[in-house]
Amino acid sequence: MMEINLNRVDYLQVGVTSPKTTKLLPAQEEKGCQRVAVADHYGVVQCFGMKKNEIQTNFKTLPGPKIMRLELGGAIGTIRDKIFVASGGEVKGFTRKGKQFLRFDTNMTEAIKSMHISGNDLFVCGNFIFNHYYECQDQNYYLSVDSINDMICLDMDKVALYQNDGGNTGEDLLYGTTDGKVGLVSVGRASCTHRWEIPNNKKHGGILSLDNYDITGDGIKDLIIGRSDGLIEVYGYDEAENPVPRFTYNCGESVTSVNGGIVGSPGYDEILITTYTGWIFGLSSEPVDKRIDPNYLLISEDAAQKIYKLRICIRTFYERNPYSFFSCN
Repeated sequence: MMEINLNRVDYLQVGVTSPKTTKLLPAQEEKGCQRVAVADHYGVVQCFGMKKNEIQTNFKTLPGPKIMRLELGGAIGTIRDKIFVASGGEVKGFTRKGKQFLRFDTNMTEAIKSMHISGNDLFVCGNFIFNHYYECQDQNYYLSVDSINDMICLDMDKVALYQNDGGNTGEDLLYGTTDGKVGLVSVGRASCTHRWEIPNNKKHGGILSLDNYDITGDGIKDLIIGRSDGLIEVYGYDEAENPVPRFTYNCGESVTSVNGGIVGSPGYDEILITTYTGWIFGLSSEPVDKRIDPNYLLISEDAAQKIYKLRICIRTFYERNPYSFFSCN
């Protein structure tokens, strides 16, 4: 079993968050840093990124009603970099620069719990109601006899989420349960086949978030799991395509979102985690200690210039105030 080493990097804290209210926007260049879009229970939507090891806020909205879901969308055939949030029965849309271009009241009698946007199509679900809108006009409606936990919509010839595209056939559906199990089923036209299931023998928390991303760098997307007890897990796959554990980390509080991508440093993959209380941090593949020898530490050119200027200022101070040096010693 190939182990991976990931190191924690803390970014910031927002308000209390609901599951799946953090997303990574597509990078504008290959292996470049991605921006983070996050929404909280204060109704604040914000987008930030990292530049020269500092957080750069792209935009931040004013507080409002509690936001329960955040999804990315865009015109069909283009990158999905538009930010959509749902609060109550209302859906708002923002560009990656923070300009609001949509405010749509669905008139649903239930609060929106899950949502998907594909081009001009909007799909939303409450506890029992499913609605489909096209260009903000009501198209389809369904009343479920059982509680709706989540919803997924992909291309018309895909019905799955396994490895984010439904696998080779587009029929593989990945799921997580409240009792802590993760499984894969193949959904055919006539029947469903259970492929595998990861049991929860150690009684860990329920599954709140799943993602597929190649964090191990072997060319195959890994399975990333976030649980209600704070456990983050990474699973790879063996030759028979069965899941194999590669990494675990417990942050000590409920994990509401996990996303694989590049956030802190260009070229270094990481898992971005958001907790219930709003902490956003990464588990990065970038080494913490980049030492060549005990007396030398690799740092950025910008940081080196700051240290160099600070040393000049200190030297100049002591040259102008020679007695200060002796008084300090």
